[in-house]
Amino acid sequence: MKTIILLAAIAQVESGGRDDATGDLNTRWPAIGRLQVRQPALTDANAQLAKEGKQGYALSEMRDKEKAEVVFLAYSRRYKATTFEDMARLWHRGPNKKRQMDKHGDAY
Repeated sequence: MKTIILLAAIAQVESGGRDDATGDLNTRWPAIGRLQVRQPALTDANAQLAKEGKQGYALSEMRDKEKAEVVFLAYSRRYKATTFEDMARLWHRGPNKKRQMDKHGDAY
């Protein structure tokens, strides 16, 4: 139940909860769907899903709420973000910032 609340909060911040949202069209990696999934995060999540013997997704599928949420959770597992705070920070800042924090004990 709490994970649903986290996902809803992130969706609200990222896109106003809109599945049809597209952001940053003028950048290398546009952000797609309610969670504003970008290709690098999707690639990482798909690698985690493959490791678990599960099917990956295409960026065009990130307008589907359930698929986007599966991607978010797989991405969190890949980088061992176990608390809601770590999951949200990882989604916002990416794995490089998480690695820096883990190594140096820096705050996000």
